[in-house]
Amino acid sequence: MKIVDAAKMIDIARIISLMAMLAYMVLLFIRFMNFYLSGRWYINISIQTIFKCPYARKRVANRVIHDHKNAVHRTNPDSRDRAIREMKTKVSRYDGNQ
Repeated sequence: MKIVDAAKMIDIARIISLMAMLAYMVLLFIRFMNFYLSGRWYINISIQTIFKCPYARKRVANRVIHDHKNAVHRTNPDSRDRAIREMKTKVSRYDGNQ
């Protein structure tokens, strides 16, 4: 029967924990690359093919502009600088003074 002292057990535990940590990092990297690449394929195949058609580009641009014009809140209503922005007077052109 082998005699295993405390130092040997600590060394074995360190090696096992290091291997487990490296395996987990590899797993996270593989999952990240899998989702990243599948997302890139989705963008390249689905979305970019739509925008090659000029009519589709025009429709999407008009829709975004329409949604922005008719938006209830043009800024984030929860932002802190919204109240400050609303108190300032609006200047129609840049006159050099801020």
